[in-house]
Amino acid sequence: MKIVLRSFSIGLLTATILFGFTYYIEETERKKESSVEEENPLSIETASTFLQQEGFVVLTQDEWLSATEENEEQIVQEEPEEELSQEEEEAYILLIEPGMVIHEISTALYENGLIDDQVAFGKFLETNEYSTKIQIGEFELRKNMTHEEIAEVITK
Repeated sequence: MKIVLRSFSIGLLTATILFGFTYYIEETERKKESSVEEENPLSIETASTFLQQEGFVVLTQDEWLSATEENEEQIVQEEPEEELSQEEEEAYILLIEPGMVIHEISTALYENGLIDDQVAFGKFLETNEYSTKIQIGEFELRKNMTHEEIAEVITK
């Protein structure tokens, strides 16, 4: 038992010495790196020059604020009537008849551009328990609706 205990303590001592030595070496390397950074601090001019060379656009805060204000003004000036006419054009009437299964419904939605993936929509209906609540009838849907919004409409 003494031999085992001595071997264990020698192993712990060796591991401690190795970790201490590694820590000391890494600490001196970090100090060297930080002293190099202190000698060459990064200035605004060098940073902006570097970014411009890499293809980025560098703006001051005032330039950024004026650009965003101009963009907001353009958005406000757009007419909401055009948006309504586009939404009306994107409306689609979905007819769900007795005996239709989820696959048929999702195929109809996919073919008319209301969803991107019919399998994902079917899985969404099943995992969120909408598949058992689908109603029979005609439903008005729009192309910009999410899966959840479509599911809410066809289960009311």
